[in-house]
Amino acid sequence: MFRSVKEFETTADPKPTAAETALIAACRKGKEFVVNGGKFPPKGNANTEIQVRADLLRLLITGGTPGCRLLGQGVRLEGAHIIGELDLDFANVRGRVVLDTCLFAIEPTMVQASLQQLSLDGSHLPGLFAQGIKVEGDLFFRETKTNGKVDLAGAQIGGQLSFDHAMLDGIDGIALHLQGIRVSGGFRFRSLARVNGRLNLSSASFGQLVDDSASWAKCQGVLVLDGFVYDRIAGIKAPKTFAARRKWLEKGSRYNNEFRPQPYTQLAKVFRSTGNISESRKVLLARDSILFDEAAKADRKSLHIALKGDQTQRADAGMIWLRLHGRRLWAGLSRRVVGHGHRPEYALFWALALTFAGTILYFIASRNGLLVPNSAVVMVSQDWVNAVHLNKTAPTDLWNTTPSAAHYETFMAAIYAVDVFLPIVDLGQEGAWAATTTTTWGCFLRVITFAYQVAGWVVTSLGIAAITGFVQRGSPD
Repeated sequence: MFRSVKEFETTADPKPTAAETALIAACRKGKEFVVNGGKFPPKGNANTEIQVRADLLRLLITGGTPGCRLLGQGVRLEGAHIIGELDLDFANVRGRVVLDTCLFAIEPTMVQASLQQLSLDGSHLPGLFAQGIKVEGDLFFRETKTNGKVDLAGAQIGGQLSFDHAMLDGIDGIALHLQGIRVSGGFRFRSLARVNGRLNLSSASFGQLVDDSASWAKCQGVLVLDGFVYDRIAGIKAPKTFAARRKWLEKGSRYNNEFRPQPYTQLAKVFRSTGNISESRKVLLARDSILFDEAAKADRKSLHIALKGDQTQRADAGMIWLRLHGRRLWAGLSRRVVGHGHRPEYALFWALALTFAGTILYFIASRNGLLVPNSAVVMVSQDWVNAVHLNKTAPTDLWNTTPSAAHYETFMAAIYAVDVFLPIVDLGQEGAWAATTTTTWGCFLRVITFAYQVAGWVVTSLGIAAITGFVQRGSPD
């Protein structure tokens, strides 16, 4: 390894190439150097005139040595074939580092390096090992092609991290490792050509997410989104509805066949922060539905184990069975009536629909004489006795024509339905009228009325619980 630029110029073997000599001169003037017309070096390149040794690049990128007269603008190189390993581990770099449309022979390493800006646009790399790298500005991989793992775990980026038009082919099953990365700007992940291998975004943090559905769909390996946080979603093509992001969530929320709810919670949080409350609720509803399904799956597995176990384990099977079916009942009611607490308006829709159905039911019942006055005084009155004598099964219509009925509570089907359905109100109708028990249809109406009352309790209670947030607290962890 050379200790100075001057030493490289005088002792390098083989001697400095034309590209290396011109690059040194450009760096001394603070200018960009373009070799090969800025075109990407051909595969299997043997033209030494466009080759630049990695040892020289490290000297120039780190500012050279005293007396080499390098300015602080950094290194800007395009179209070169970089020979050897570019090792910038723990380096403190001044100025920009631009290595665009370059061909790297060996994977560069930049562990814990500190740079102001790094661009690898259009370059081909056999991977990049840069855990803990710190970049004050932007880090660009636009139209970059990789044939190995890009490892930026624990990196800190002050600007944006961009992979637009990139082609990522990982080895050992990993294409992009961004675990624990912190990016103050945007994560640009759109118009990607290909992503082969695992993409790990666990515990990654970004200021904004600029992406498109097509790029995520091209991820051929495992996608890990658990712990991935972002403040907002930006970009015209970025999917901004739950339906557009559903497949992305489904793929990224499972790791080792275990469901991780955080990606759903994060997306719902971002939707809510931007005022998209409806989409936020859709995300949370889907999350809680999956949580209930996962809990039921665990209960079924426990029940299966208990039934095949010893006597002590079999004794627990009954409680597990009750827990399984109790949870299923709660999940079904919660899902359909209030959307697991995230759609309390569902309870209103149910109430309106059931009230309408009850109005029709009780209107038909009253027309067929199945409802009678619910009063002991009326039952012993002469008018009622006379009406029963004339029509034993349906005396109400005859009684309604008598003088004593003129001052009794008039039956109104809609109000009666509301009175029966809503447990928290008393409109007087339910207390004044009841289904007759002298006929089969009357007895059947009593059973229906009881079920109708139970439905009213369920819908009303869940609606109130959803509004107060109690239903969400009852969701499985």
